[in-house]
Amino acid sequence: MDLEKKKLSELAAELGRQLASLKKNREKLVPVHHEVQGSLVIRNSKKCTEYLIYKGKDNPPEYISRTRTDIIAPLAQKRYDEKLRGVIGKRIKALGECIDVLERFLKLEDVTDVYSSFPAELKEYVEPYEGNDEKFAKRWQSIDFGKWSSGIHSKYVTQRCDRVRSKSEVIIADRLYSKGIPYHYETLFVCSDGSMTSPDFRILNKRTRKQYFWEHFGMMDDPEYCFHAIEKIEKYADSDVVLGENLIVSFESSLKHLSTEYIDTMIREYLE
Repeated sequence: MDLEKKKLSELAAELGRQLASLKKNREKLVPVHHEVQGSLVIRNSKKCTEYLIYKGKDNPPEYISRTRTDIIAPLAQKRYDEKLRGVIGKRIKALGECIDVLERFLKLEDVTDVYSSFPAELKEYVEPYEGNDEKFAKRWQSIDFGKWSSGIHSKYVTQRCDRVRSKSEVIIADRLYSKGIPYHYETLFVCSDGSMTSPDFRILNKRTRKQYFWEHFGMMDDPEYCFHAIEKIEKYADSDVVLGENLIVSFESSLKHLSTEYIDTMIREYLE
């Protein structure tokens, strides 16, 4: 829940800044016109548009020629300003209510915290709530998504004892594993055109329960490889797997190797 609290706190702070800004600029946005008294009303008929000025219930409306822009303009601005002041006032009230709700929400204990803070001596006797993140992740990890190949004959082995195709994939897998992030390696994925491909990693964000694909492109100084990499990213996009949304990519060449700092940044941004 720490990340949710951080994001909600940031949102509450932003709402507070907007609220303060609206209050500060209110009079600038809604200047009051004293030059012309009364309220302007328009009345449309089949023949023309009539302009009337009301100066109180005890006074009959006054018709005014549309050529009297010296009177119509300030009264029209006054009517607009009053409408704007009302809308801004409602937004200020709504923002204040949002902040109150957010502040109350931030004080609530998260349902998943109940089990994590439960006495260790009693946990073995308790069946956690269905919404428990670890329980959900365990079920997701047990899903058989299908494998791209029956077996990988490679010298590269991860901490979780998966065989992968490159040293960089070992680094990615081990960073995920060390942070307790569930993943599958090289599962099948059916594209929107019916063809099949295989993401390097299929990953679960336990907190949001959102699924991501991670593709590592490790030969970017090979023009043909680059072409197929771009083609694969575009094919993913056609299948609603969009870069920056639910697709993570990393790149590497003979001159620029994959860094753990980049991996950790992607994990923080999308997976924690």
